[in-house]
Amino acid sequence: MKSNKENASKKNKDVPESPLVRIQKRFNSMAEGTEKIQVVEAYVRMADELDDPVHRLHARWELVWAYALGGDSGRQLPICAEFIEIYKSNPQAAIRPYWAVDITEKAMEQAVFALPQIPRQQCEELLSQMEEIVRRTGAGKSEYLEQAAWYYLEIGDCEASWKYFQKALRLKKDEWSCDRCGLRAQPAVYLLEQGRREEAMQACHDFLESGQSCNTEPGNLLTNFIEDALEQGNLKQAKKWGRRLTRVIAEQRGDDFDYQATLLHLQAVLKDGSWANQTTLERCLRYAHNLWDQGDQFNIYIAAASYCAYLAKKQAQVALCLPSDFPVPCSKGSYACTELEQWCWCEAERIGKAFDMRNGTDGYARKLRLKREAMMR
Repeated sequence: MKSNKENASKKNKDVPESPLVRIQKRFNSMAEGTEKIQVVEAYVRMADELDDPVHRLHARWELVWAYALGGDSGRQLPICAEFIEIYKSNPQAAIRPYWAVDITEKAMEQAVFALPQIPRQQCEELLSQMEEIVRRTGAGKSEYLEQAAWYYLEIGDCEASWKYFQKALRLKKDEWSCDRCGLRAQPAVYLLEQGRREEAMQACHDFLESGQSCNTEPGNLLTNFIEDALEQGNLKQAKKWGRRLTRVIAEQRGDDFDYQATLLHLQAVLKDGSWANQTTLERCLRYAHNLWDQGDQFNIYIAAASYCAYLAKKQAQVALCLPSDFPVPCSKGSYACTELEQWCWCEAERIGKAFDMRNGTDGYARKLRLKREAMMR
């Protein structure tokens, strides 16, 4: 006699797969990139046409990740907004709690650090929505606490930020979450921001010795410590961190332009070695041109301005292959170093002012001032 499980299995085989299941199987077998994005977009349209709330949420979660992994992160935020609106009226449709946690986390990251035109009130509403999701599902508490800590650090409330980081660090890891390397590295950056350099150096050393790593750490940690060492005039320490960062870049075999921008700044201030060259400058400027992420633009334009100032002391022109609509005049593919430097400083100032006005602080203006002072030493 066949078991109930065997009978159910035979019965399921006789039931044809739904179009929604078939399209999921299709994109799950595809490599990340444009073609997969197009299939997931079709999944979103199909779920909407069938008005299936579970699939409408799942499809948007998949699409946000497809954009992120397929190199099109600038298209994530509108999809996050759609997900959040559907979730508000159908919270039970998020059958995987991490869908809602992931989406609000990504929306927070983009709103706070990439898009200064998003009002502060809207950022705080996203944070409140994330807190409500954690309360409702019991999942994602460490992610919420970390996002709160980052947000309060961004708007200059260091005391509140530190309290959230401490709460997050005391939590046990969620069964579905990553190791949160960024969270574990953050105390060193916090101490650095507070001018507590001896404690910060020890915290950085402890994190590096732990061997923890991911796609953002220890690279982000090292860029913070390199920039601080350059601002403090501690060139020996900057070189030490720089050598460690180049090893991280080599191991990752990828293009993280935050890292490349740091190497541009390192070359400009140290004025020796081979940390970066004109090819690095060209690649950074091409990446930043018309980039949606204005936080990345800010960092790249500061580094590019510093490097152009360094070049200007040796040569009047620099040959670069930049987009035809790049706003700085060129002559036969060559740009005047001083003109390029001035334009990059102006762009960084414009973006920094937008962030500072939104945040109600002078954090970006202070970063600009410290970078200029480092160049003048």
